[in-house]
Order: sequence, then C-alpha cells, then structure tokens
Amino acid sequence: MLIKISERYKPFTHQVGHKCCLPRTSLVFEIFPTKINVSDISKKDPLQIAALTNNLEAPVSNFLVQQDLEKGCIRVEGAAKNGFFRYIIHSSQEGDGYFIESKVPMEWEGNTGTLSSYPSCKIERLHLGVTKKQDWDLVLRRGVIAEILPFWFLLGQLTPKYESLSEEESLLTTCMNRVQSKEHDKICSTLNDVFVAGFSGLLVPNLEDSCYRGYAQPPIVADSPLALLSAGSSLIRSLFFLENSSEELSILPSLPPEFPSGRLIGLQVSDGSVIDIEWSKKTLRRMVFYARSSEKKSFVFQPKIKSYRLRMSQEKKESQRFKVGDALEFEAGCKYYFDNFQL
Repeated sequence: MLIKISERYKPFTHQVGHKCCLPRTSLVFEIFPTKINVSDISKKDPLQIAALTNNLEAPVSNFLVQQDLEKGCIRVEGAAKNGFFRYIIHSSQEGDGYFIESKVPMEWEGNTGTLSSYPSCKIERLHLGVTKKQDWDLVLRRGVIAEILPFWFLLGQLTPKYESLSEEESLLTTCMNRVQSKEHDKICSTLNDVFVAGFSGLLVPNLEDSCYRGYAQPPIVADSPLALLSAGSSLIRSLFFLENSSEELSILPSLPPEFPSGRLIGLQVSDGSVIDIEWSKKTLRRMVFYARSSEKKSFVFQPKIKSYRLRMSQEKKESQRFKVGDALEFEAGCKYYFDNFQL
C-alpha cells in the first residue's frame, strides 16, 4: 500500500536565452550558447551580478536547458562546431552562489565558482495525474494548471523563503481569500491568473505583469519576486493539507474540482511525522501515516467521508473501523495505513 510518485520533475526548453531559477538560491540564469547572464532577484529590482562567456563556435544545434528539480541544478548541453558540450550549474553550499561543472573541457571567461556540495533537504512531492512531455514551451501552450502546479510547488520548496507579503491586494491574496472562503470552483482559475501574470521564462517569478496581459492587480506585492514561489508553494500545499493544531490534521480541505485524482507524498508534520495521500474521483482513497512521536491525533477528512479502516501492517488483515473525528493513539516509529473510506 505504499504510495509513490514515479514522475521526475525536470522541465526543459530548447529556446535560446530562456531564463530559469537555480534551486536553493536567489539567482536567475539567462542562458545563451556562448554567454550566461546571472542576476540576483532577492530584492525588488533584479541585480545582474555576473556575465560569463565561453569558447563555443557557431553553428550550435540541439541546444537544451533543463532545470533539474530533483537534484537542484541546471543542465545545459548541445553541439557546436568545435564539439559537443555539456555542463551543470550547481548552487553553492552557502545558498547565495553557484559553480559550473563542465562534463567536457570548456574555456570560460568570468568566475564560474568553486566546487562544493549543497546539503539535501526533505521535499514534498505532488502529482495531479499529468504525465506529458516536460518541454516547457509545450507546457505553457497547453496551459493546464494541474500540469503546472507540481513544478511550482516543488521549486517553491527549493527557494529561499520570502513570504513577508504586503496587505495590498494582489492576484495571490485574492486566491488566498478564495481558499479561506472555500470557493473551490474559483481557486484554479485564480491560480492560473497568478501563474500567467507572475511568471516568465522557465518558472522565473515577477512582481508585475511583465507581458502586459491586462491584469488590474499585480501577481503579488512583496519585497522580492521569490515570494511568489515560496508563498505560492505554501498556498498550493494548503489545498491538500492543513495542520489545524498539534492534534488535528486536515486532509484535502480545499480540493478544487479540477484535480479529481492525485498523490501527495512526504508531507512533513510539525512533530516530524510524515503523511502520504492518494485520492481519486475527488475522494480520499489511501493514506499512510508515519508516526515520529507517541501522541494522540485526529484527522479531519472531506465532509462526505463518515468512517475509514485503519491497519498497522500492509500484510496483516487485522483492522479497525473508526468514525471521522475520533482521536487516535499513535506509537512512535510505527506506520499506519488508512483506506476503505466510507461515504
């Protein structure tokens, strides 16, 4: 009954000069075959901090820029007159720098950084049933919010936190208000407006409608465009999970109708416990709870769910039925399997 997501999030583009964020940093890279412009977007106004050039010779073909959200890096490759090239842009351990690791010999002008490792972090992974090719130009053309949100959600977790939002109205605050007021049928359309107005390139956030699409409100009002990634990721998470208190957890509290099925794994509870969930036909189907402490908790499921089955082993048939809202005693280090949800 383990719940897994086999999809690996590595969006890519063949466009020359496409901008993309480097995970775990506040840096944006504008990548051309022979040049890279590096900007810092930790403030309202982007600041260019470096311009790197290399020794590639035209013509350049099969140019590819891939944002690897699994390993937190940017991969670039292609073929030039003087040979095939491939390099990886990593974040430095300090979180405010970068280094370039070339897979084949390349000559660079400019500081490409010092090789170091960045500590891995626990991430939560979302999948909403879309498994199409991750060519970002095609993703944007399709414009399916269920396809876009898992990338936004994951990159937001790999971005420095800038969630000090202004009280001024914005598309993001409008979406937050609709989540709080349980306007489930309007959440996705507003999230789509935030995405269309607030992002350019390969998930690069902006404080304004940079393409002048006619939105009356800005996508977000904050001190840094990065707030759109981190605050947006938190908003996406709240659709599927809320920690009402240390003893009460809500599962799928604001599920939009546009997401009839999906999975969310690795949910980190404040006490260190972990939750994996799967739903289909707009209803919770399975849940696994990994207890990290011995304490009492209760789960709030969708209003239509009245009871469920609870087991402590996948193999054993022994189980108990509980009504929604019943407090449960959990033992540290044990796994608990929830299924057979009855309406």
